[in-house]
Amino acid sequence: MMRSNRKKKNAQKILDDLKAAGSDGDLNEIAKSVDDSYSSVSGTFDVNEDAAKEDSDEESDSSSSSSAYPDEVMKVLRTLKDGEIGPDVIETDTSYYVVKLDKVNDEEATETKKQSIISTRENKLYTDTTEKWLDDADINVEKKVLKTLKVTDNHKFSIATATPEPTEEAAATETPEVTEAAEETEATATPEATEETEATTTPEVTEAASYNTDSSLEVTDGNKVNIDYVGKIDGVAFDGGSTDGKGTDLVIGSGTYIDNFEEQLIGAHPGDKVEVTVVFPDDYQAADLAGKEAVFDVTVNGIYE
Repeated sequence: MMRSNRKKKNAQKILDDLKAAGSDGDLNEIAKSVDDSYSSVSGTFDVNEDAAKEDSDEESDSSSSSSAYPDEVMKVLRTLKDGEIGPDVIETDTSYYVVKLDKVNDEEATETKKQSIISTRENKLYTDTTEKWLDDADINVEKKVLKTLKVTDNHKFSIATATPEPTEEAAATETPEVTEAAEETEATATPEATEETEATTTPEVTEAASYNTDSSLEVTDGNKVNIDYVGKIDGVAFDGGSTDGKGTDLVIGSGTYIDNFEEQLIGAHPGDKVEVTVVFPDDYQAADLAGKEAVFDVTVNGIYE
């Protein structure tokens, strides 16, 4: 409030009435009874002045810190005990103050401040520690190796919701039950080979594509691509020789597929359809495919970057 004789008298009136009411007096109600435009302001402060200065360096909360009040007010507040009222009207350069200390130790405010300080210091410690780790670390990213990494999630989930029949009194709802479904694997023959034996298992089918379909990109050695294919012998599709449009990932040059299947995709672009011709080894595990020439109609879905 601005300084004036009238306001000073009003402040003195509030102080006198508050003292008359004793420790149970409501400062806000008494202030409004003197002038309806007046109201009280509640807040907290650190009883330890040095601690208050230290905490102010770590966080700024003007609504509850002692920095929100003039030094003249703080000097009086620090001398009061529970329920005590400041003995005189406090006069500053701009205002008059009447103060009352509700409680020396505000447990809730103290705990809140404590947790705030702990959180601030923990965050600072975490930031300082991780920054030091990064500064000390010798990080070298092998981009070619990175391209060969494949992260898949083979866990499938189903959600079943049980809806009970409504009763006359009320309709009850059961919590949806989340269950983990068993993985399903379909064994099919493909042009895939391993070092020990020629396998006839379809490469893992990806469920969600995160590859780039930009047709300006070009498949090069070492690229990880997503493809679909249909294999045919003498123009007839054979069992297990197709991805059935589900898409599968392949790293060019990894030697995952038989013969020179992978090399024939170099130079293709996302969206291209490539005819790949290979010959199954004579000792291929599937006897009906061993030694035979097969033509695969391959679609390049995209390239991982």
